[in-house]
Amino acid sequence: MSDDELYFGPPTDYQKTVRNEQAPLYRRFVVWIVVGSILLAAFSGGILILLFVLDVDVFPEEPLLGKRLVISRNCRGPRECVYYQNDATEDEARQLGRFLQEIGYFRGESKADAVLDIVENSVVISFPVKRGAWDDAELIAEFENLFHALQGDVFAGRIIQIQLCLEEGRRDSRDRWHLTVKKVIK
Repeated sequence: MSDDELYFGPPTDYQKTVRNEQAPLYRRFVVWIVVGSILLAAFSGGILILLFVLDVDVFPEEPLLGKRLVISRNCRGPRECVYYQNDATEDEARQLGRFLQEIGYFRGESKADAVLDIVENSVVISFPVKRGAWDDAELIAEFENLFHALQGDVFAGRIIQIQLCLEEGRRDSRDRWHLTVKKVIK
């Protein structure tokens, strides 16, 4: 062992000099760590605020069926969407969305969806509803009125079918999403 290791008294001049030379480097290192952490936190917060202002979905929802068209967006968050697939076009989905706004189905008060599926000349519109709602006589009457309005105005000359489905989607063996149909209005 050396004499320095056995010495338990006050630091020597040499030890004071070494500590004094290292202290500014240590202080600079700590300052850079603190400043860097603050800048990183501010930058991350700024990015999140920018994403919120631009309304970018950081973690987008997985679409249930087909492509999603947002019809209206409430400032508190609920969205009204029309999903469209197969031969359905964005214009037809937009037309359906406007019609659903006009009749009051899309009111901007809560999250609501509709799924538009067109194959050849057949139109299927699916509406996710709360569990058990497909047995409600008033709701069935509203959807029957909607069926006649769609048949006369929006999709005139086409075969139309309205499906009332469970709100939760399920995946099939080919990893495609489906809604479970509970009631069909023809």
